[in-house]
Amino acid sequence: MVGNFGNVFVIALYLQQHLGLSPLHAGLVFLPSAFFAIAGNLASGVVTNRFGARVPVVAGLLSMVVGLVAMLLTAPLGLPWLMAICVIPIGAGGSLAMPSVTSVVLEGVPAHQAGTASAVFNTFRQVGGAVAIAVFGALIADPDHIDRGLRLSLGIAAVLIFLAAVNSLRIRPRVEVPA
Repeated sequence: MVGNFGNVFVIALYLQQHLGLSPLHAGLVFLPSAFFAIAGNLASGVVTNRFGARVPVVAGLLSMVVGLVAMLLTAPLGLPWLMAICVIPIGAGGSLAMPSVTSVVLEGVPAHQAGTASAVFNTFRQVGGAVAIAVFGALIADPDHIDRGLRLSLGIAAVLIFLAAVNSLRIRPRVEVPA
């Protein structure tokens, strides 16, 4: 969530404060990503059912890394249409990975603790997002160095998500219990 919430925040601020886009136009940059996020959510269950949770989690996280690195390299060009293209793999990848991550968390606890596990998981998601916004916001706070702050924020997000993808290779296949 650090990489996901954090990048949306800094990119939106960059588009408005550095490139001078209106809030509406900055929001429109994220529209293609939103459409692909819908597709990722729809595909996640199908992919998980066919290949297990590891495949959509790792593939989704790596897709996010690709988008973040592309954004890191191209954002200094200041082209909103190019940024719109770069956020597509971020949104699609996150929506592909997150439902499977949730299922891994819930399958890892006994059924009577599913509510607690879900609450703890959602708390950590929210805390991760809040920390990302605070840290990345501090990195882009200086208007004279917003480019550097954006690149640093995107780089941190890419590294964290890449490490999560590598760690996700440890997800074990679901063991079916005979009925």
